[in-house]
Amino acid sequence: MDKSTVSTFSFLGYRVDYIHYEVNPKFKKIDNLQTDLTIDLKTTVSEELFKGQVTIIAKLFMDKKENYPFRLEVSLTGMFSMSETTDVELLRKCIKINGTTALFPFLRSIVADITKSANVQPLVMPLLNINRLIEQQEKSNK
Repeated sequence: MDKSTVSTFSFLGYRVDYIHYEVNPKFKKIDNLQTDLTIDLKTTVSEELFKGQVTIIAKLFMDKKENYPFRLEVSLTGMFSMSETTDVELLRKCIKINGTTALFPFLRSIVADITKSANVQPLVMPLLNINRLIEQQEKSNK
């Protein structure tokens, strides 16, 4: 493979920080249940080490007061590095955007596995526009 096609951004791994699942025994099946999903992102960057972390906290049906199938909160953190760069803003942007994009499929898999293992209809989280998600979160943080 040509070295020019290899990214300088590396995924070092991830960990599941916590999972909280609670079934609603009073849930009445709804044919077209809308997924109630909230995503929070947190990033940290170590400029001198060219490393960073992205934490995604997903909350499903946490704000529902009545008819919801379950409540689920999952937090996972991905660790990333980038070969030396003098552009700190590029490092921050890569950690935030590329890190979140790389980590999100693991979150989707975890949610599907938990719901399947809990013997409820497996929930496959929708695909998200990560750039739009980050823009919305940055606006709400201001």
